Amino acid sequence: MLSSCAWCHTRFPANDAVEAMPVGRRIAFDESKGRLWVVCRRCERWNLAPIESRWEAIEGCARAFRDTRMRASTGQVGLARLHDGTALVRIGAPLPLEFAAWRYGDQFGRRRTRAIALGAAGVAAAGAAAAGAVALGATLTVFLPVIQVANILSVVRTSAALMRQTPVDDPDGGRVLPIGYPRLVTVPEADGGWGLDVPYTSRLRDDDRPTEGWWARGMHQSVAIGSVRLVGARARDHLSRFVPRLNRAGASPPRIRGAIDLIGEAGGAEGLPRFLARHRARFTAQQTFGDSGELVALPAEVRLALEMAAHEEAERAILAGELAALEAQWRLAEEEAAIGDDLLLPAQVRERLEALRRAQRGE
Repeated sequence: MLSSCAWCHTRFPANDAVEAMPVGRRIAFDESKGRLWVVCRRCERWNLAPIESRWEAIEGCARAFRDTRMRASTGQVGLARLHDGTALVRIGAPLPLEFAAWRYGDQFGRRRTRAIALGAAGVAAAGAAAAGAVALGATLTVFLPVIQVANILSVVRTSAALMRQTPVDDPDGGRVLPIGYPRLVTVPEADGGWGLDVPYTSRLRDDDRPTEGWWARGMHQSVAIGSVRLVGARARDHLSRFVPRLNRAGASPPRIRGAIDLIGEAGGAEGLPRFLARHRARFTAQQTFGDSGELVALPAEVRLALEMAAHEEAERAILAGELAALEAQWRLAEEEAAIGDDLLLPAQVRERLEALRRAQRGE
């Protein structure tokens, strides 16, 4: 059993997640080749576990990796974090997008519960006020204007939250103050195949103050005076900041499942915006004023899928650097492991294995 790093001699901390390998806070394993490493968190070197202690530990790591809900994968490396903070690195083919159901089910479910609770509280308050007024001799008809005003205030509050946006960079120079709803558009494939047309109400100076005077700002504070087109990373960044506002009320499990199915139909989260831009008419056919492409007019499942995709893209960018480094370390450790395993084999066994490989290749 390993107890310390063979390279820097740092003692491995204990873990409670992998019974057969109770040391190390990062463990890498390769089921197909029967390899197991404990990764030193100080020098980041991979320590190959003795061959006699690998098999049960590899089985335990694979089982824990499948059972955990906190995992991601890119290329040849998968990363999972267990309940005690232990990180498992799985070497092999990437996993499909399968943790979206539980993760976003919880997230959108909490939003929906909160929205329902707020609505129920408002109805209860209005009912209590009406009951008290009736007890004092008033009729319910006097409360109809109050109810209408409450509905209008609710719509205005929601619209204001959608209208308030942070400044964005204009690709042609300068910065603008967005207003309203971005439009999903198709762009040349060289720019990624999709983009956003973002309406704005004012152009900004370097200190983010409007260039127009107070009179022009008053005239145009609620009206777009132009739009900028964002593509690539700018479009993804703006999309990730905007779509959560469209999904403030959360969603039910069937709609969440529909969003996940839509991501699968698009071939993954990364290609979803491009897929939606190419099939925009399919998803905007129910709009009152035709195919405007505005994000707010998209069906609920599409808006949910866009938020999921934006989150996945952000996490992929965060994990990219770490996973790329892990893959480079794995390749080096794989060479060392092959040498270490071959040292245990007699020469005649290695020769026989090589002969079998050549026979399989038809040489």
